[in-house]
Amino acid sequence: MPRLKFQTDRPNAFTLLEVVLALAILAGAIAIIGEIMSSADRSAADAQAETRAQQLACSLMDKILCGAIQATDQSRAPVEVADTVPWVYSVTITPTTIEGISSIELLVEQDIQEEFDPVQYQLLRWLGPADQQEGDSSGS
Repeated sequence: MPRLKFQTDRPNAFTLLEVVLALAILAGAIAIIGEIMSSADRSAADAQAETRAQQLACSLMDKILCGAIQATDQSRAPVEVADTVPWVYSVTITPTTIEGISSIELLVEQDIQEEFDPVQYQLLRWLGPADQQEGDSSGS
């Protein structure tokens, strides 16, 4: 009995199913990388805004302590900067239980709608009698 030989004249190529499967995997990988890049972009923008808020808070606190800005309670006063996002600050001065010591709390925040998750930075400084006298004399 003669042996039957199966002819395999098929060329060595990819089938349509293999090509479609490879494209689906590639599309999934690109979508995941896109989400990672989007998340990284948002995190970088948040970090930049937090750094800017910290810089503004330190600058405003220095101006308050040297008397360039009056050391009184203020709420949502505009910060005059040339940023694309507007900033506001609030000042709260609170006497403490220790005589002659008071605290000054400065809150700097982006003046944008709540749904955009505005960045806030709070700075607290204790003022002694010498600090208060310097602020009072240079402010007048």
